[in-house]
Amino acid sequence: MFNPITEFIAFRRQILARSRLLGAWGFLVNVPPLVGGLMFLNTAAGAAVVVAVPVSLWIALAIHRRRPMSRLIGLCHVVFLPVIALLAGELLREPALSPFGLWVRYCLGVWSACVLLDAFDLFRYFVWRSTTYVEGNNG
Repeated sequence: MFNPITEFIAFRRQILARSRLLGAWGFLVNVPPLVGGLMFLNTAAGAAVVVAVPVSLWIALAIHRRRPMSRLIGLCHVVFLPVIALLAGELLREPALSPFGLWVRYCLGVWSACVLLDAFDLFRYFVWRSTTYVEGNNG
């Protein structure tokens, strides 16, 4: 039976065992956006982020169950794409140094970088056939 909490804890442990840097990156991609999204839940961007983070984690867990530590896990961030567009639209409306403006810029920067890195990982998965984050593992 799929228990998302125990699955997430096990997934997080595997990530940290492989790379502390990857673990830190996962934290930066998910936690500050989610906390800010909860703070700005009265905005469309805040609500979208609060939905996108758990959905992307759910997708990541589902992929990880079938292909542990696979570069395919990057597909989970496809849900970030419409939110990135929404966040970009907020750039012109919100002062850069307001709390909401800073949060929007943080999310936009980190999530855009995340999607670019995912695109590279997916390229490596489908073209270079480097399927996992551990070299030499064909799983």
